[in-house]
Amino acid sequence: MTTILTSPVAIPYPAVAGDLELRIQGGACRLRVTPADQDAFVTGTYIDPSDSISVASQTDGNRVTVRVGRSGANFFEWLNGIPELSLEIGRARPFALTIETGASETHIDLGALPITRLNVSHGAGAFDIAFSSPNPLVMSELKLSVGAGRTNARQLGNANFQSLVVEGGAASYTLDFSGTALQDASAKISTAMASVQARIPAGLAVQVTGENTLGETRADPGFTWNGAAWLSRAASEGKPIQLRIHSAMVMGQLQLRS
Repeated sequence: MTTILTSPVAIPYPAVAGDLELRIQGGACRLRVTPADQDAFVTGTYIDPSDSISVASQTDGNRVTVRVGRSGANFFEWLNGIPELSLEIGRARPFALTIETGASETHIDLGALPITRLNVSHGAGAFDIAFSSPNPLVMSELKLSVGAGRTNARQLGNANFQSLVVEGGAASYTLDFSGTALQDASAKISTAMASVQARIPAGLAVQVTGENTLGETRADPGFTWNGAAWLSRAASEGKPIQLRIHSAMVMGQLQLRS
């Protein structure tokens, strides 16, 4: 008979004043993160079919860490299923967020969470992140670091970021900038042997520049080349630039879609 380890996660808000920091270290597990209207800072459930990898949480001052332990399962134990960590995050206080995953399947919705800074790192597999509702605060930086695999970032306009950094290796990215209109935001794409598709909504004034090595930028008819940069239709019609994208890609392709 297979024993399945199920562990609840329940973390209150730290008593210290000021902005918080939440770090989620998912390891090689399925990770799902969603927003919630709740009294606690973080709640959720961890399920491990192998009964060999534990989850732990730690609060140190204003920093909260949720960590899935290293795998001790052998091949046959993994046949029972992959561990799953499902978390809900409260909206009551601002916080900086770091998410680190390994070779995993990750689905994250950060809609309406008051995030001041976001740093995401994952090794391989499928990674899906969305901002289903606008961030009520300005996010100073949103950083996506990817080793390989597929990354889908949706409704980035709702993240309300000032700076977006995308970096990684042989990966496939879809960057959807729909959502609340961006104001004076910038994005830098630094990848190697990657395919990046940037989806720009109608009405968003975007300027795209690049210095690619053995790479190229392709744009659909919704963009105009002015001799130095690609401009979205709103930008070419004279609307003040809201988002400046700069690509520094090696042996890759940036596709601009309107």
